[in-house]
Amino acid sequence: RLYRCLIQCNQLDGIHLAGKYNTNCRIVDNIIRENRRGLAFEPEPGARFFSGLVTHNLFESNHEAGEGQVGSSGRPAQAIAMRRCRSILIAENYFERHLNHIYAADACSFITIRGNLFYGSSILPGLYSGYGGPARRACDLYLEGDGHREFTVASNVFETPVRPERQQGLV
Repeated sequence: RLYRCLIQCNQLDGIHLAGKYNTNCRIVDNIIRENRRGLAFEPEPGARFFSGLVTHNLFESNHEAGEGQVGSSGRPAQAIAMRRCRSILIAENYFERHLNHIYAADACSFITIRGNLFYGSSILPGLYSGYGGPARRACDLYLEGDGHREFTVASNVFETPVRPERQQGLV
């Protein structure tokens, strides 16, 4: 269980959960920003991550290049990255400035994404199935690969700021 922590400025992931046997994880009321990725659920091949709760957290400006300072030149990455996960509830979090706020790969199932605020991911907010990796499409929720099932996405707010170049009619 991880409660009320400030996790920032790591060259790697802010929180990285791996191994063979991970169950009943609780990540509540944290500030997770300026890391390579905010939170990664990546069990070993052949294993799965079961039963997790991610709620009331702030995920902000996590960058792949490890340059995670707000406004830096590092390429935005994922706030939450999941592989082979089952029964994860992601509720009432705030996500800002990521390539993909939530990225899922390798047959995740029974994932509930409810009551979150997604801000500033792309000009196309919403959920997309991916072909070719997360670098190909900036979006809020990105599912890559096959075998995903029982995803519930409900009562979320997707807000995209007006880009300055769009206001000036350049794009």
